[in-house]
Amino acid sequence: MNSTNNAMMMETLTIRIIDDDNFFIAGLVMALSNYFKNKKIRFYTGPSNGITADIIFQAIRCGTFIAPASSSEDCSPTLYFAIADRKDAHLQHLYRGVATSNILYRHQSVSTVLHLIENILLSQQPPPEDTQQTAKVCLHEPLTRREQEVLHHLKQGKAHASVARCMGIKEKTISSHKRAAMKKLNFRRTSELFHWMLQGGLTRH
Repeated sequence: MNSTNNAMMMETLTIRIIDDDNFFIAGLVMALSNYFKNKKIRFYTGPSNGITADIIFQAIRCGTFIAPASSSEDCSPTLYFAIADRKDAHLQHLYRGVATSNILYRHQSVSTVLHLIENILLSQQPPPEDTQQTAKVCLHEPLTRREQEVLHHLKQGKAHASVARCMGIKEKTISSHKRAAMKKLNFRRTSELFHWMLQGGLTRH
């Protein structure tokens, strides 16, 4: 279990938000406070002063970019999220090293942002002992094109309702496709599915 996971188990969670949009900061603090309501959280929004955070949220345009790989000296880096604007496409070179799943966009709804964060936290958890063996088992029945499309959207951190709107089908149908895919992959828990997808499993099907 890495340092971020250990932090998730502790009473106090240290979160840094590096941004110059006070309105966005206030909304993010409120959303995270509700999400981690059973934990004590220390939020830092000013200068770091050497503070080591468990989770960092940083606006791409705000200050010097912190490369995720260098945000910690040990082999278990701080969990890092970049905050981007759709209009800042010309700044993509600043967050090229950040996984797509770790990029939050200001236009996204609170539920979408929290869903994305939850997926990342789930992927950080150690998988069950049989997950790696299960993921390597050849499928007797391949995923359908529709199932792959649903999983692709879910991997991006979209909520079921958002995926349904994108695909023009009912939210209930999204759940059905997800369950069917999990059955074919022999996954019982959603956390297993997301861990598999974030490890690149979806690209092999």
